[in-house]
Amino acid sequence: MGWIAGIIQATDSGSNYNLITALVLAVIAAVVGGLVAAWLKQPLIIGYLLGGVFIGPYTPGPALVVSDVEVLAEIGVALLMFALGTEFSLQELRHIGKTAVLGGIFQISLTILLGIPVGMLLGLNLSSSIFLGGLLAISSSIVILKILMGRGEMESLHGKVALGLGIVQDLSVIVLVVLLPALGEKGGDNLALSIGLALLKGTLFLVGAYIVGTRFMPWIVQKLVMLGMREMFLLGVITIALGTASLAYFLDISFALGAFVAGLMVSGSESAGDILTEIIPIRDVFASLFFVSIGMLIDPVFLVNNFPEIMLLVITVLIGKWALTSGILLLFKQPLKTAALAGLLLAQVGEFSFVLARIGVDSRAINSRVESLLLSAALVTIIANPLLLQFFPTLTLWLTQLRTRLFRLLGKAVPGYANAGVSLPVSLRPLVEEKEAGEMLYTRRGLRGQTERWPYKKHVVVCGYGRVGQQLVDACMRRNFDVVVIEYNPRRLELARKRGIIGLFGDASVEVTLKQANITEAKVLAITVPDAIVAEAASRAGRAMNPQLEIITRATEQKTIEMLKNSGADEVIQPEFEASLEFIRRTAKLYGVSGVELQALINGRRARFYGRKDM
Repeated sequence: MGWIAGIIQATDSGSNYNLITALVLAVIAAVVGGLVAAWLKQPLIIGYLLGGVFIGPYTPGPALVVSDVEVLAEIGVALLMFALGTEFSLQELRHIGKTAVLGGIFQISLTILLGIPVGMLLGLNLSSSIFLGGLLAISSSIVILKILMGRGEMESLHGKVALGLGIVQDLSVIVLVVLLPALGEKGGDNLALSIGLALLKGTLFLVGAYIVGTRFMPWIVQKLVMLGMREMFLLGVITIALGTASLAYFLDISFALGAFVAGLMVSGSESAGDILTEIIPIRDVFASLFFVSIGMLIDPVFLVNNFPEIMLLVITVLIGKWALTSGILLLFKQPLKTAALAGLLLAQVGEFSFVLARIGVDSRAINSRVESLLLSAALVTIIANPLLLQFFPTLTLWLTQLRTRLFRLLGKAVPGYANAGVSLPVSLRPLVEEKEAGEMLYTRRGLRGQTERWPYKKHVVVCGYGRVGQQLVDACMRRNFDVVVIEYNPRRLELARKRGIIGLFGDASVEVTLKQANITEAKVLAITVPDAIVAEAASRAGRAMNPQLEIITRATEQKTIEMLKNSGADEVIQPEFEASLEFIRRTAKLYGVSGVELQALINGRRARFYGRKDM
């Protein structure tokens, strides 16, 4: 630590190396904090924030003045927003669907309204309370992505819904960057006028940038590409980003909005992908410095002294925001489990809230105390979010049981099970309708009664009609095997029904759904969903209901294989590993390895991976 002390001493002595010192210590803090976060399997943002706390003025040890890092942090904000603008795509916005777009708008609006009473409890005025609601409304897409990748749930329905809402939240930052600063001191007397002027300025700037971007920017970018010099291309891109951001700041428009508009200007060029490739590594470096600078503002003593206020914000996010988001998704007819899981993934405060908080302090819409409360609460929510997800299966079971009891008390059909919609093949319908009452009765409302029988025995029950499930169903149908599909995604279920497949809308981990699929008389239960929790619960329930059942399940990671075997699965398949075996097989054949030798090679690797002793 002697050399660090020497740097600090040089800084304190009034040398001209303050910026270099700040850069060196901030990078060290980011690296160390990031490594610790990775070791603890937490998002890197947490490591950057804690690294900032360590070198901040409120903790012992090496300390920096926040202003020394803020210049670098501003560049990080600009590059974050520039990359967001470059990635912006109306096609992507249309692709994520009505649920994400309208649901995201409702979620943000209602969370802002939720922030008003919370702000009042914290002693804030109406304008600052609205701003606080805007800060709480934005979640971290990076945290969501990290959690889903770690749990192997990128292809799950709740993962896609959460990421869709996250995209809408990221895009809403642009609107909030324009509107929220108008809540500052300048707009305190006439709020409507201030917001109107902010919208007018922002719109004029966007229109002007659009004209320049569509007519001149592609030509400029193309000329930079034609130079054939990577350094000049990169310098040109950074000039566009920071130059447009500086122009916006000069016109009394947010620096961050200017950077986003710069990204928007280049997003239409053919080289937009190349721009992102070049800018993302630099963005990540400066963005990490931004998070370090945010961490430097966190005072542990402040956290202790203001613990009740911070916990109020934490509870608002973890419970209030979760309940609002889940409720909105239920209104959009998402399944209960999907709505609850997606809501929980979004129950945290993200990196763009830090950007907005900084803008809020600069525009005097909020004070530094509110910013400190938000930063402390955000740190807690980001840490707590992955931990809460581990207890989610218990919560889901409790919610499902509670909902089932309520519907039965009311004498209504329980949504999410087979009686919510069953599609029988057209060829079976006349036969089914001729069955006597008591064996089976098919109506437009589906199958009635849990004791009624399916037309199939020794059939295959496929849980999940995604890419893997569709291939399996196709193969079964070609061999005339009877198939029943259980699917939680309404769109995928509709695809199965259009092909004349019996489809149940429900959760495969719930026993009632498996009973409706007549699992007691099935031959095979194939669990193709990427959700390890669902696979484990479905395997356990299937084995308990039918000891002779052959259970084949999918593992997203090697570490879940043993868990799935213990739950009752006969065969566990890890798709990526199986794909790697095919690469090995084809490569080995090119080098003359074939026959028994090749099969022994494949079997040996498979036995080591799955832990089998019979190979």
